Amino acid sequence: MMEKAGVHGIQLDFFYFPELMAENKFNERFVTLLKTLISECSVPIMPKLSRNFPEIYISKLLKKAGVKYVSLLDSIKVPKPEGADLTGKSLSVFGNWMFNLTRQYTYVLSNEGFQVCAGGGVVSEKEASELIRLGANTIHLATEVLLNGYKRFSAIESKLEENLSYKEAGYSGNRIITFNAEKCIGCGKCMEQSFCNVIKTFMATGDNTSCEGCGLCSQLCEGGALKMLKKE
Repeated sequence: MMEKAGVHGIQLDFFYFPELMAENKFNERFVTLLKTLISECSVPIMPKLSRNFPEIYISKLLKKAGVKYVSLLDSIKVPKPEGADLTGKSLSVFGNWMFNLTRQYTYVLSNEGFQVCAGGGVVSEKEASELIRLGANTIHLATEVLLNGYKRFSAIESKLEENLSYKEAGYSGNRIITFNAEKCIGCGKCMEQSFCNVIKTFMATGDNTSCEGCGLCSQLCEGGALKMLKKE
């Protein structure tokens, strides 16, 4: 019926069912269901996952079933984290807590060869661009649009183009960090993070030759002073 109505794909919201993986013969039934739908439908079948499905484990079953498209990540049925703030502009259900999960699932599933529609915790172009660099093919927005209206689509998209202006250089390797002192607001976030010491040397000496191009510091920079440029 959905195909006849003209849909381009069918999303399966598995997160509505409690403790699916505890069901008898889950693996077999899960793979059989997906194989049947894929064989009988001419449009793509896209399962939507939640944390109830561990990313590495479920990717093996999706491959076995012949799935090519995956949607993620949904927070329904996921326990509220301690201290989570469910109000305000950063809502997107669980905000930054949710985005960390989305980022991990995007990285694993895209590396496994799936076409990924990623969302969950996306509140600006920074989160969207990071997911794209991790391999996402499409970005899904929900709560951000519910809170702030359809204008958020165009606002995020316009800024996203600027944020990804050097995406042809790849996520790492061919890019290098640059600094515009006039835009620095002195927030210190680039120096507080624990994953990269190169930025600390760069800010002190101006030497960026050790930069590996991961882009973490530019993502953290609130003033836009740190930018990734393609190496000459």
